[in-house]
Amino acid sequence: MYIFTKSRVKKDYGKTSLYKIPASKGKYQAELLGSFENCSKMKCWITSSSISNDGKQVALLTSHTVLLFYDFDSDNFLKGKLKEIDLGFVSQKEAIDFNDDDTKLFITDERSHGKGGKLYEFDLSRKTNH
Repeated sequence: MYIFTKSRVKKDYGKTSLYKIPASKGKYQAELLGSFENCSKMKCWITSSSISNDGKQVALLTSHTVLLFYDFDSDNFLKGKLKEIDLGFVSQKEAIDFNDDDTKLFITDERSHGKGGKLYEFDLSRKTNH
């Protein structure tokens, strides 16, 4: 099982760390695999993550972007290549999952101030930033 952190430390808001623990009952110490600096603003917090069914891509979600890691060695996903995908709007996004191995993502956001509370399907074949 992999855990991505969301930093709430002032001046370190966009940092996420990747940990690994066995996915079975027991007492374990999490193994730090790596970290990634997304940005220094609160809107860059990682709120959700998903790995594709084939294990070749990892998606991390923020309030306005998807960080898509691929071509990684072993399970340090954060050392792979990165596509940053601007979703075009800011909301309190809270969940992400792959619909299939490499073309579509499901994204949800919370209802806040009369907006959101929706399930979105995002097509990864759309124009993305590298």
